Amino acid sequence: MVVLRTIFGVSREGCIFVLGFLSYFAQICLMRGSPKLSYQEQCVLASIPKDPRTIDDSFNIEPETTIYAICPEPSCHATHAPKFQDNSPIPIYPSKCRHRRGGKRCKTILLRPRVVPSKLGSATIYTPIKPFVYFSPVEWLGRLLSRPGLEAEMDRSWTDAHHFRKSNPGLMTDILDGDLLRNFKGPDGKHFSISDGEGRYTFSLSVDFFNPLGNKQAGKKISVGLITLVCLNLPPHLRYRSENMFLAGIIPGPSESPSTAINHFLRPIVDDFITMWSHGIRYSHTDGHRSGRLV
Repeated sequence: MVVLRTIFGVSREGCIFVLGFLSYFAQICLMRGSPKLSYQEQCVLASIPKDPRTIDDSFNIEPETTIYAICPEPSCHATHAPKFQDNSPIPIYPSKCRHRRGGKRCKTILLRPRVVPSKLGSATIYTPIKPFVYFSPVEWLGRLLSRPGLEAEMDRSWTDAHHFRKSNPGLMTDILDGDLLRNFKGPDGKHFSISDGEGRYTFSLSVDFFNPLGNKQAGKKISVGLITLVCLNLPPHLRYRSENMFLAGIIPGPSESPSTAINHFLRPIVDDFITMWSHGIRYSHTDGHRSGRLV
């Protein structure tokens, strides 16, 4: 099931069908000896997952996400982070938008009721009318640094750029040769690349809108946005490969958000990078540092 999901890209509905078929096939095999299943055989059948997300959780495949409630008002689009009570997995959002515009709160309705099955029959929870799924750059960077060879490439970029500039004064072939990163200082006042064994990496941030239905003249005018990150310490031939780029989130449509609302969608990633800049993130394990490393 993991192979079907991650390599062949089979949908969740397709995987649910395969799991159901496997459960049925296993039941037929167990009933060949006796039409009445023993307790142990019933436990075997019950242990077969019915949803591929259960398997994803077991293998820690799915990345960490946060679902924000977006104000549906086209001129607002303020984001509202979820809160959780005790150990409940059900997120809690404000019922109305709390963003202030012109000194007044927006107060647009954010949630709609949704009936879900529960042990007592059914329960009503409130979910965002317009959700925004945000992926954690901290977790993504940890996965990137765990892949064979990439951490060494990223660390070597500073030294390679220094040697290139020394041997080819005035020539620029990459962004690391430009004045911005050549003179860029870290929070300690030294050049950003100088560290005591820490990982020091730079990124470019891109926000771009596109029509997911294609740019046909007579087609529907729908626009969604992508927020992406690229690690500039990766060499150019690896930098823009899809598996090395980070999708922070998809700004929902159906129309392009006004420029005044973009900051709402960028706030979560800015908050994460403030922490990564000020204190750094200590990873328990990277490809080149098995005992952990501060990045």
